[in-house]
Amino acid sequence: MAIRQQKPQSSLFDEFLRNSPENTTLDRINQIVDWAHIRNLIAPTYGDAQAGGGFSYDPVILAKMLLLESLYNLSDVRCARECADRLSFRRFLGLSLECSVPDDTTIVRFRERLRKNKLHEVIEKEILAMIRRKGLSIKPGAIIDATVIPAATRPAKSKEDESVPVEETRVSPTTGTGEEENPDQEAAKQDSLSEPSARSYVDTDANFVKKGGRTYFGYKLHLARVFLIGLIQNWVVTRASVNDINVFGELLEGDEPRVLADRGYPCEKNHKAVAAIGAKDLIMKKVTKKTRLLRPIIQEWNGLVSRYRSEIENTFANLKRWRGLGRARYLGLEKMQGQVAWSVAAHNLLIGSKKLFNE
Repeated sequence: MAIRQQKPQSSLFDEFLRNSPENTTLDRINQIVDWAHIRNLIAPTYGDAQAGGGFSYDPVILAKMLLLESLYNLSDVRCARECADRLSFRRFLGLSLECSVPDDTTIVRFRERLRKNKLHEVIEKEILAMIRRKGLSIKPGAIIDATVIPAATRPAKSKEDESVPVEETRVSPTTGTGEEENPDQEAAKQDSLSEPSARSYVDTDANFVKKGGRTYFGYKLHLARVFLIGLIQNWVVTRASVNDINVFGELLEGDEPRVLADRGYPCEKNHKAVAAIGAKDLIMKKVTKKTRLLRPIIQEWNGLVSRYRSEIENTFANLKRWRGLGRARYLGLEKMQGQVAWSVAAHNLLIGSKKLFNE
């Protein structure tokens, strides 16, 4: 299946569309992102129309729809409806009023295409690189932390329960959300139901972690936020039980002048990792039996670091409340990585649009 770019004919409605109320954020994003480059990354995953596959939607349109889902916390169904109805969304997609909008089934299949070709994270990294090339390449340092993201379903109570759908959550195996399905989703649904985890509605990749006296079932998002700037420079998604210490080194890029982290990260391995890149070690310290006499000094040090390290809490709050990471939408670690990739891309583009345009 090949792709083609939509070239609608001009009409009176198009004139109205061009003069519709502006969405400044989306207009700025279009200025930041080189969508032709994104198309070139995705296009090789499509076949040749002459080979019998016909034509598909321009992948840029579908990539923009995935971005809109994270920007406005929309499901596949809701995104398709909004793109068909809102003029600012149509202009962002480059569609006139005469052009059809991809439906939610097309979005599902496109997301799966990106997942199979491991392109979710590639696109997110390319978008970050574009933002940096525009002028946000300064790295005052990195703040590292992790947060738990609950799974899309509740855990099975026993081995027998793993073959029974978890009815309380009613997660759609197609959209990964509680949204209602329509008949157009049937084909994608049949493909999804071939997976054992989808048949049982139990996420076999997620697991448990105890934090703050509470037990959570899901995944853990580890990320490094650029100090003072707000961009997310690196991130890793793991099962919830993975210790934060073990992921610390993966989040460093190697040119940070300073690294900040909370009391969950001090260990010889992490201190050596910071020293190896020549960064200032601002990892908060733990009071141990050997250092209990230094408690007042350690507490003062931790207070100073915490004043700046706490910036990352706002990032987690924004990702969870506004960018759709309050809960996993899909089953499985690999699909979860795709969800995080677009949420991080949306977050970085919003930060970039404000910093680059001096808002």
